[in-house]
Amino acid sequence: MRKTSESMSKWDERILEYIEDNGPTAPKQISDCHYIHVTRQHISNRMKYLEEKGYLNPLGNGVYNITKRGRLYLAGGYDAEREEYIENYNPSDGIRNYEHMLIELETKIDALMQLRNETGEED
Repeated sequence: MRKTSESMSKWDERILEYIEDNGPTAPKQISDCHYIHVTRQHISNRMKYLEEKGYLNPLGNGVYNITKRGRLYLAGGYDAEREEYIENYNPSDGIRNYEHMLIELETKIDALMQLRNETGEED
């Protein structure tokens, strides 16, 4: 179960879900797909809000990617009201242990790949 906050709207969850499913995205892409029935400007404003809260990461040119916090929020592992990670990964509370482990593993792999690219290491 997701633990939302009063400042988040149902559109915020839809935006996060869309980016989780489709990868890095700009507001126009979300608006054009008709998955979210609000204006492109509203989507853009909400994406900026989600960036400020740490759920999205800007990649440039108005394109955003979902962060670890955003992914954990969708999986039920982040409490948006308290702005803290949920320590108890109890499946009855929403997040499944394997989802949390997968998100942690992918985050570590991404960091290692970035470090590898920065140092110029090859296979």
